[in-house]
Amino acid sequence: MVFISLKLAAEFLGNNITIKSSPSQLQAGQHASLTCTASNIGRPPGIMKWYNRDQEIATGFTQLTSINSDGCTYNGLSTLSISPTSQDDRVMYKCVVEPSSTVTGDSRKQGKYTLDVQYPVRQGPRVTSSTGTFTVEQGTTFTLNCQASGNPSPSYVWTSPENTNTTGSQLVLTLSTTGTYLYTCFATNSLTTTPLPTPVKVTVQGRCYIKIGKVGHPL
Repeated sequence: MVFISLKLAAEFLGNNITIKSSPSQLQAGQHASLTCTASNIGRPPGIMKWYNRDQEIATGFTQLTSINSDGCTYNGLSTLSISPTSQDDRVMYKCVVEPSSTVTGDSRKQGKYTLDVQYPVRQGPRVTSSTGTFTVEQGTTFTLNCQASGNPSPSYVWTSPENTNTTGSQLVLTLSTTGTYLYTCFATNSLTTTPLPTPVKVTVQGRCYIKIGKVGHPL
């Protein structure tokens, strides 16, 4: 008679880990959730954990397990509640499945999800000059640059002393008349109620010319 010893080996694949957000499009200040679905998390089932900026999240999530169709291992489902802000845009969350302590020979598996958090333009844009100053000599060609924070990416409109509007983040100028000129950049996106302005004053000075006479002759 031959005796065969059978040892049930827990299967821990964890290769199929997906994360989805609800709603699919996140907005700052709104409640949302991330759902992590993992197949073959072992038997006994592994532990599902969440990380934000590589820091483990201790609360605010649930884990459900169900036996796989093969009857040998489990699938896992974990839902994390979040309330993202504009500072969370492009922040990465991780869903990590760690094998049960009774399972040997397997390592943790993880899925990653980068937040796309939409938020309005909340303050006037930052305006800079390619010359490093807003005082230039007449006839100098320079560029005013406008930049604001928002998601979707902001759009820009410039107003000039001539009451003309120019779209785009850059305004190229060549001013030939001395004086002070007011330019305003407005920034907005689809979530912004009213475009936000930043005015700048550009001062144009006359060019300085030095007349050099011949040696021994007065100027």
